[in-house]
Amino acid sequence: MLRFLSTLVRRHGTATALALALGAPAALAADAPAAPPPSMPAAAAPCAMPPHGNAGARRARWFAHLLRRVHATPAQRAQIRHIMRQARIDSRATVARLRALHARQMRLLAAPTLDKVALESLRVDSMHLIDQLSSHALHTKEAVAAVLTAEQRAHMRVLLQRAAQRHGHRF
Repeated sequence: MLRFLSTLVRRHGTATALALALGAPAALAADAPAAPPPSMPAAAAPCAMPPHGNAGARRARWFAHLLRRVHATPAQRAQIRHIMRQARIDSRATVARLRALHARQMRLLAAPTLDKVALESLRVDSMHLIDQLSSHALHTKEAVAAVLTAEQRAHMRVLLQRAAQRHGHRF
C-alpha cells in the first residue's frame, strides 16, 4: 500500500493520491478548474477528469472480486462494505484539510515573494495530516482483516502478491 501511495504521490500530487487511495474520487472534481485562465491556451488547459476515469468504482469492483476469490460470506462482505464506507466518511474531513493546505501552498509558491517559513509550516501540517490518514488506513486494514478468517487472509495475500508481480511491484 505504501508503494502504491508513493507512486500516486509522484504522479498526481499528495492530495489527489490520498483521495484516490481512500476512495474519494468525487473529491477530485474539486481540484479541476472550471475554465483555464485567460492567459492559458485552450489546448494547454488541465484535464477536468481525474486520471484513469472513475478509480474509486474500479477499485471497489476489484476489491469485491478479491472477496469473491477468497470466498467471503455475504455477512463478511456486508461488514467489510460498512467498514470501508465508514473509513471514507471518517477521512473526508482530513482529506479536505489536506487539500486546503495544498491550495495555500500553491498560492504561496505563486506569490511575488517566497515565504519560506510559511511554506515549511504548511509542509509540517501536511505531513501531520498524511500521518493521520496513513494511521487511519492501517486501522481500516486491521478491521477488514479481523472480519476475514486466517485462511482467507492468507489467500488474499497470495492474490495481492500475484497482482503486484503482474504490475512489476515487489510485495
